[in-house]
Amino acid sequence: MKKPMTPRREHELIINYMSFRKMLGFMGIGLPIVLIICSIVWNNGHIESSISNYYYTRLRDVFVVTLCAMSLFLLTYKGSDETDRWITNLAGIFGLITAFIPTSFKHDIVLPNYQIVSKTPPYPGLTMEALDKFELLKGTSPHKIIPGDSTDLMGMVHLVSAALFFLFLGYMSYFQFSKPKTTPRKLKQNLFKACGLIIFITILALIPCSLNRFEPFYAKYKLIFIGETICLFAFGLSWLIKGQLILKDRPINQLVDQSGN
Repeated sequence: MKKPMTPRREHELIINYMSFRKMLGFMGIGLPIVLIICSIVWNNGHIESSISNYYYTRLRDVFVVTLCAMSLFLLTYKGSDETDRWITNLAGIFGLITAFIPTSFKHDIVLPNYQIVSKTPPYPGLTMEALDKFELLKGTSPHKIIPGDSTDLMGMVHLVSAALFFLFLGYMSYFQFSKPKTTPRKLKQNLFKACGLIIFITILALIPCSLNRFEPFYAKYKLIFIGETICLFAFGLSWLIKGQLILKDRPINQLVDQSGN
């Protein structure tokens, strides 16, 4: 027979659960910030046209490890109902696919910047896979785009997986987190819906970037990177609110564990 949970144990589980949610929020918000700072420090100020392009730079581990950690957290998350578990599990699966199947690499290198920093290998900011292509471009135009090793099929799988990853996160925030049963406070309901809506609108705005006609425009102005950052910030904010770092409802010792509510 299962022993009843003691108040002390229940209190510890609630604290761990809130910490779990906050960690997800911090990772979502922190990923683009860390990439920007590292690009300024180590990459001569060059920011990639998308977060996914960092897979081909020496910041690959930051991108892959953070996305994998977020995905694994989502896979182990026990929500308030079966729908919660399905949504977070699917988001986690698509997050892992996004991390391990790279985007079709189009690295908008400004060659003079790299040659000034280092005229001999290793060139800053690039992995050996990218260097193989980079070597072929010496003496070409400054904004030459380098084709990557990723096939068009792999790139499409990455693109669809990334879109579904964000859409499931948006669904979680808009429909699941905002339920009156789990979030009785109206202000927080509206904030959750706003975060979900921001993700949905941003994904719609990024759809044209998948068309060759519009891709150069999106790349030139870093619109994909900006859009992905907006989605991650909205995702992170919703989980920080859910973890009660922001707009705390009740003291932890007054919360009742309801399988993730």
